Amino acid sequence: MDFKDKLNELFRESGSSAYLVSKETKISQGLISDYRNGRSIPKRENVKKLANFFGVTPGYFDSDNPAPPTKKDAPDGAPKIGYEDLTDCQKRLVDIVVKLDNESAQAVTDLIETIISKQVQE
Repeated sequence: MDFKDKLNELFRESGSSAYLVSKETKISQGLISDYRNGRSIPKRENVKKLANFFGVTPGYFDSDNPAPPTKKDAPDGAPKIGYEDLTDCQKRLVDIVVKLDNESAQAVTDLIETIISKQVQE
C-alpha cells in the first residue's frame, strides 16, 4: 500500500473526519484531501503529525510496512501502550526498526534484550 492508501485506511478505521484531523494536526483540510487522493506527499513534519493523531509510527507510512501495531496487539501481561505514549527516544527507535527487514529487526531486538539483561544483572 502507498501513503494515500494507508492514510485512507486509518481514516476508515478511526472514523475520523478531515475536519477533526485538520483541527488537531493544524494541517489544512485541502492538504489532507491532497494526501488522501495522492495529489501530494506530505513533508516529514506532517507525516509525524498524522502518525501521532492516528497512533501509529511515522514509519508505518513507508510503502513496505505492514498494518500498524495497536494497543490491543500487546502480548498478554505487557503494558497496553500506543505510539503516542512513547518517549521521543523510544519513537525514534521504533521508526528505525520498522524500516528494517525481519532478520535485521530481530538482530536489533536481540541486541537490545542482551543490553537489558546485562543491566538487570548489575
